[in-house]
Amino acid sequence: FLDYSYLGQLAMLMEAKQAWEIFREPFTDKRHLQELMKAIVPVRNDTAHFRSVPQKELDRCKLAVDDLQGLLNSLS
Repeated sequence: FLDYSYLGQLAMLMEAKQAWEIFREPFTDKRHLQELMKAIVPVRNDTAHFRSVPQKELDRCKLAVDDLQGLLNSLS
């Protein structure tokens, strides 16, 4: 079912009660994850629908993705 999930939905799943116990460690709190997703999801959506994205937003998204990947990689 994850093949058909949106990025924002995956973050919501990560924040769910039992799942958050797995993902909580690298994040300071749920707001930390939410802030990263706020920088990523709109840019992803605009890009997926072939809309232009201002360079500043694209740069902010790239940094957030890099931070998110680093945090998730620390789980392994």
